Amino acid sequence: MRLPERSRPLRLEDSGAVPAQVPILSDRQREVLHWVAMGLTDQEIGAELGISARTVRMHCDALRWKFNVAHRRHLLPIYDRRVRSEPRPPNATTGVGSGTENV
Repeated sequence: MRLPERSRPLRLEDSGAVPAQVPILSDRQREVLHWVAMGLTDQEIGAELGISARTVRMHCDALRWKFNVAHRRHLLPIYDRRVRSEPRPPNATTGVGSGTENV
């Protein structure tokens, strides 16, 4: 049985392609994507944002679905093109990173 086009994950070599219609990310998904790209674990991201590691995994699953990729590492090229040019998410505890400083 063949899966519908949307539900088939991309292969690693295909992961560099941004979908024609770029998905809209919530502020929290953008924050999680930022910290994933910085190399933090689910537990570290959760501590940074004040949420559980399970909630971080749920956000990562939603991101993978929105961008149609199989693994969180496939989100990194998307982050480089899309989110890095946007303002940095603020640090959950200090408020540093409001987007006014250089990235």
